[in-house]
Amino acid sequence: MMATPELRLQKPEPAKRRLSLSQRRAPAALRLLQAERSEEVYPILLEELVALGFERTFIVAVDFESGEILPSASLNCSKNYLER
Repeated sequence: MMATPELRLQKPEPAKRRLSLSQRRAPAALRLLQAERSEEVYPILLEELVALGFERTFIVAVDFESGEILPSASLNCSKNYLER
């Protein structure tokens, strides 16, 4: 089985709620710069992906020698979803 990307259209937000790209990214960039440990980076990235409109996000670790794929971090993902 092979993973394939799927694009999903999202409903546009009302004009008054839209922020420019720089306004949305500045706080995330600042949070990433303030992260003192590598463990603090994943949660920031996952939260920002959800803020961009993705329903759920996860990060996986791949062992290229054994071919094993394991979830490293996730946000809004059930255990069943991660086991697929």
